[in-house]
Amino acid sequence: MKKTLMILIIAAMFCVPVSAGEIANTVAVDTLIGFSAGAAIGALTAIAPYSEGNNIAVFAAGGGIGALAGAGAGLAVGIWHAIYNAQNKPPERTGNLQGDINISYENKSDYYGIRLTKSF
Repeated sequence: MKKTLMILIIAAMFCVPVSAGEIANTVAVDTLIGFSAGAAIGALTAIAPYSEGNNIAVFAAGGGIGALAGAGAGLAVGIWHAIYNAQNKPPERTGNLQGDINISYENKSDYYGIRLTKSF
């Protein structure tokens, strides 16, 4: 169990800085949530058969099948979620930011030769 947790933590540390875009992150997170929930539900439904036969493979089968079903459902929800977010995206702000900020060092412009202008 400790090895598994360490592997998951190390994998998460390497995956967190990676950003593939808003849509990809939405689909990936929804798929991961579905995978985890499906594995948990599959393992919970395997408790009754396990208590009858005391075979640990029942948990693996229940968790595995639940994880696959949950990942499929999570992928479907993730695709829907990405489409919903794309359709209901608020319009980008394009306000009337017409102006200039001029920064000049008038008393030292001969020395530095610096004049900065930022337009919005």
